[in-house]
Amino acid sequence: MNNEFTASIKENTPSRIVLFLRGEAKNSDGKTIHDICKFTTQELEETHDYIQWLFPLVEWSEMVPGSPYLEPEDIEMIKSDELIQENILQSLSLMHHFYETNDHWLQKGDHNHYRISRIIRSVVLLNKKENAEEFYQAILDRVEEKMPVTFESLEYWKDGLA
Repeated sequence: MNNEFTASIKENTPSRIVLFLRGEAKNSDGKTIHDICKFTTQELEETHDYIQWLFPLVEWSEMVPGSPYLEPEDIEMIKSDELIQENILQSLSLMHHFYETNDHWLQKGDHNHYRISRIIRSVVLLNKKENAEEFYQAILDRVEEKMPVTFESLEYWKDGLA
C-alpha cells in the first residue's frame, strides 16, 4: 500500500514522517517537531494529533484517522539517523516532563493512557527499549502514588515493552 507519509522505495527518498522527525517537514497542522517540543502544558493536553507524529507506529491511529504510519523503509531510516534519534529523545523528555508535572491524567479512562501506550511502543520500535522502560517506570511511579488508572491501562503499557 502506498501512503504519502512513507518512503519512496524506487527513489529511496525519505518519507514525510522521516523528514518530520528530522525537523525538515511539517505535520498536517503545519508544525515542525521543534514547534511541538515548545508546546505549553495546555497545548500538549488540548492538541490531539501531535502524538502520532512524535511517536509513529506501523499501524493507523484509531484516534486520529489520516495520521502517519510507518513502513519498513521508514523504520530503517529512523533507526540509522542520529538526528532523528536525538529528536525522539527530546520528544520523550517532553512527554516525561508533561506526565511528571501534571495530575489531570491520573484518572480512570483518561485519553492520555492511550498516548502513553503509543509512546512506549514507538520508543521500543524506533529507539531503545531501555528508554521505553525508563519512561514506563516513571509513569508507574506516578500511578502508584494514587492507583488512579485501570488494570487494562497498566497491561497495555506493560505489553508495549514486549
